Amino acid sequence: MLPFAGSVLRSIAKPVSRQVRCFATIEEKSAKSFKDYMLETVLKKEQENCYATLVSATGSSLLDGYLETHNFSFLLTSSIDKKTDRLLVVSNGPDGDAIAKRALAKGIPTDWACHPSILPMDPEEAAEDVVFREKVTHVIFMHVESFTGAITPLHQIISRLRRVRQDVSLCVDNRSAFCLHPMPQVNEIVDYSINETSKLGVSPAFGFMTAHLPSIIAEAHRHPDHVLSSMYNSEMTIERMVPAVQKKYEAAFAEKSWEVLSYQYEEAKARLVNKVRSLLPLIPFGTDQSCFSSAFLVPQEVCGLRELLSSLGELGVKVEYRFITPGLPSISFLTSELIRFEEEGGNMMDIYKSIEKVTRHRKTNFVPDMNFIKQEAEYRKKQIFGERAGK
Repeated sequence: MLPFAGSVLRSIAKPVSRQVRCFATIEEKSAKSFKDYMLETVLKKEQENCYATLVSATGSSLLDGYLETHNFSFLLTSSIDKKTDRLLVVSNGPDGDAIAKRALAKGIPTDWACHPSILPMDPEEAAEDVVFREKVTHVIFMHVESFTGAITPLHQIISRLRRVRQDVSLCVDNRSAFCLHPMPQVNEIVDYSINETSKLGVSPAFGFMTAHLPSIIAEAHRHPDHVLSSMYNSEMTIERMVPAVQKKYEAAFAEKSWEVLSYQYEEAKARLVNKVRSLLPLIPFGTDQSCFSSAFLVPQEVCGLRELLSSLGELGVKVEYRFITPGLPSISFLTSELIRFEEEGGNMMDIYKSIEKVTRHRKTNFVPDMNFIKQEAEYRKKQIFGERAGK
């Protein structure tokens, strides 16, 4: 049993029970190749928008669940050979390295295709990463935006990929993306999409996986004991979220209102990031920035960070900061804080003006905060010189 904290919550598109009845004759289809049956199910019966949701404590456990549940022995073909299964991780920036290493640690043959983090992925190049690797059977796309806030064109990538490779199992890691899930169309089938409710601005946050029904049922046919397969076990207990989270979750998916929630605030954060570009030093080559979905770098002078935090603090906007490299701190706007700010009558333009207050006054008489300076010095000792902080 995998370390999932919850079970099926609901079917996003249509009632799960109705879809299960559609596939009640799966045993009768055994004479066909499994790939043909999948294509018939998806394309002819138009089941492409049928998704179910598996809830977990964290998105990270869902990622491990994808790797462990499949055990890389599941293919949408009539024959299976464990020796030929191979994983490909596609990301813009070095953030995909962590997933590739986790897969390798599990003994999974893994390739990693890394794209520049400054720009969004090019659809043709990203699709070619998979098309030209014929031995790849499973693909994980890191769906993230670039440092400048540009969103990876996931729809175009998957559309190009599926034209020539319908046989791969596709998982999208959506935890650092603007979208809650990739909204697949008939030619953009995504088997699994890992998400987090932090995009809804709710707390506590947890992970959830949207799973393509035909893919899951195909897996259940071969591996009935797996956790994802048990989503269709009528005896499985359905666990509910806490009421406050449940209400926002259901409202977010009602009539696509989640698009408003997600894009309204996530794109606002991207605009804020771009607004402070005049504060940015040259970005060090190789710096991992794609994993900071709403973060930006500020000048190495600590007083610049102090002034910016003070200016935003006057508005009551809570921000987080930390040093991601020596002398290069980052701050991030929280979606929940932006929602709260507007609910309490705040105006997003006030945040812009607060940032302009700093960008227009690069040289100030602001007294540097010694706590920030001390924190940076301790970070340098620990990370560069290997000394214990405070020694």
